[in-house]
Amino acid sequence: MAKQILVIEDDRILNRLLLDQLCGFGHEAHGEHDWKSAKAYLQQNDPDLILLDGRLPDSSGYDLIPRLASRYPVVMLTAYGSVSQAVQAMRDGASDFMVKPVSSDELGLVIER
Repeated sequence: MAKQILVIEDDRILNRLLLDQLCGFGHEAHGEHDWKSAKAYLQQNDPDLILLDGRLPDSSGYDLIPRLASRYPVVMLTAYGSVSQAVQAMRDGASDFMVKPVSSDELGLVIER
């Protein structure tokens, strides 16, 4: 079943790549590059899943997990992954944690969970 997925990732190239992969899997995907834009999008839309970068230009993705995870499944994306970060993200409500670069196979598996 197709999902509506919001990608919040400040790296524009990676954002576009993730959107292309998600659309290739048959999902609807929308990308935002900062928290301000993502927040505006969420006021008008109700995605099935959010892929959230840990470091945004205007906010820490980690700080946003509790707020977002109360309404949406959140998958954390980070280039600086550690076991302690993953554990804390999951405790805060993230449904999964992926270290960039993310392979297409890994992305597909996480989205289908």
